[in-house]
Formats: sequence, C-alpha cells, structure tokens
Amino acid sequence: MTVSGTEPFTDTGVDLKQGDLVTITATGKVRPSITDPNVFATPDGVANRPDLRQYNVIPDVNHSGLMGWIGDNGAPFQVGSRKVFTAPKTGRLFFGINDKGVENNDGQFQATITVKTKK
Repeated sequence: MTVSGTEPFTDTGVDLKQGDLVTITATGKVRPSITDPNVFATPDGVANRPDLRQYNVIPDVNHSGLMGWIGDNGAPFQVGSRKVFTAPKTGRLFFGINDKGVENNDGQFQATITVKTKK
C-alpha cells in the first residue's frame, strides 16, 4: 500500500485484534521539505540530522520516518523499514509520516502488512 508523504495519516484498512502478530515492511523515499531537494527520508527517517527532530511527532527517532498507531487516538510508534510486533490492543491500523508539517513534503513509502491472527 502507498503511504503519501503529504498526508497526515493513511488508513490501512487493516483491523487488528489484541494479540495479533503483525509484520510491516516498507520501502521508498519522502522528501521532508520541497525547499531542500537534497534531503530524503527512507522509512527509517533522515539519518544523521538530529536538528530535524524538532519537527517530529515522535521526538527521539529520525525525522520523517514511517510511523503507525492503532485506533483513532492510539499512541504513535516507529515502524521504520521493518517492524514485527504483537498488537497491544484491538483497533484499525493507521500509518503516517513522523513530521508535524507534512504539507511541504514530497514522495511516498510503499508498505506491506502481514497479520497472523491470534487464535
């Protein structure tokens, strides 16, 4: 699925149940500011630029990486290029870019989600 670098959130359409085993992989590039054409983020964010973290939703990780949350008011977590986790609660999975101001971004990530349902 495509995660746009210019949208505040992307509804994955995936409903998780507490205890599901979730694997997410992601590729692609997002430019966190169209005014700086030489800076790109992978799903793991912009490496070696701690100065950009002031614009983050999740403060202590690389800027503009792929993040996710579960449910409408879920706490955001870093996804990066690969994340495997057990769903801590039931709810819809959402993706976003770890950037408080996505309106000046460009690019996209491609994400794949695999869910093994808890029995």
